[in-house]
Amino acid sequence: MTKSKCYRTLGVSPRASIEEIKQRYRQLALQYHPDRTGGRPRATARFREIAEAYQILCQSLGKTPQGGPKAGREPRPQDFFHQRAPFNPDSWLRDFFGTETGLPRGPQQVGATFRYDLQISLTTAARGLVQEIAFPRLQSCHHCQATGMQPGTGLSPCPDCQGQGRLFKNPGQLRLGPVCQSCQGRGQRPTHPCTHCHGTGMLELLRRFQIRIPPGVENGTRILIPGEGGEGFRSGPAGNLVVVIHIEPSAFFTRILNDLYCRVEVSFAQAARGGHIDVPTLTGSKPLHLPKETRSGQIFRWPGLGMPGVNSLPPGDQIIEIIIAAPHEDSWKHDDFQGGPDQARPQTG
Repeated sequence: MTKSKCYRTLGVSPRASIEEIKQRYRQLALQYHPDRTGGRPRATARFREIAEAYQILCQSLGKTPQGGPKAGREPRPQDFFHQRAPFNPDSWLRDFFGTETGLPRGPQQVGATFRYDLQISLTTAARGLVQEIAFPRLQSCHHCQATGMQPGTGLSPCPDCQGQGRLFKNPGQLRLGPVCQSCQGRGQRPTHPCTHCHGTGMLELLRRFQIRIPPGVENGTRILIPGEGGEGFRSGPAGNLVVVIHIEPSAFFTRILNDLYCRVEVSFAQAARGGHIDVPTLTGSKPLHLPKETRSGQIFRWPGLGMPGVNSLPPGDQIIEIIIAAPHEDSWKHDDFQGGPDQARPQTG
């Protein structure tokens, strides 16, 4: 590639300084990087062309791609075709990423957030409780200090990736391959793995926590326990543990905010003559007085017998709807009829 073509490839003026060339190169490298283009052949070829043009211009201006001065005389044009060193992708990757291995070292990362789903009944939600939960959690191995190797031993190059940290399947192409799973991209493995964690540097331990659930908790409430999630990466902080409360549906009560709605079925005779009936509550049964000629759908309210209030809110009410059972042919078998089930039905005339 000629020097003039290098300028055209990078889109800079022949009078551009080395800093302008470097800035332009980084812009184009980011634009055509295989990780951003999905490895399309044209974009990959363009990426290699940009990298080679940048290397040639750096050498022609007396700078190596790493930014240091190039020793010796000013190169002649024929040097680039006959005496120039072969193109090494690792060199411009080091210049682009600023690392010795060509692989970017990311910043610290917070550990994963764990979720624990806890199911309780409506009665338990009303009175609250202190519940112990237990779940497995990965923690750093204290025996090897999370290094994965026996104390006093060292590391050896990974045989799967030959110490590269990545698996390069096609030599001669871009040195961008998948991370080696055997060494997790480190390029080295313990010569004597830790007997406690088997070389992983992590142990799975059962953690137990006491969770305080306040009275009146709502369905879907999340309780946060800071720092009890997954281990952080690159010495980053641990994640959090989130406990999600699920309240089982009740066969009798329907909760709306802090109020509890229920339906009580009575016979036509009970509704007509009135009297007392027992109605279940969260704390046991309570008598309800029905006036004479109670209508179906009539509402009765017991203040304060709903769910307890949370965050200084007042407690809810229990709201009872009376449903009158429709009479049917066998209504004579009802308890209000004094005869037993084996007694004959009264005949007329």
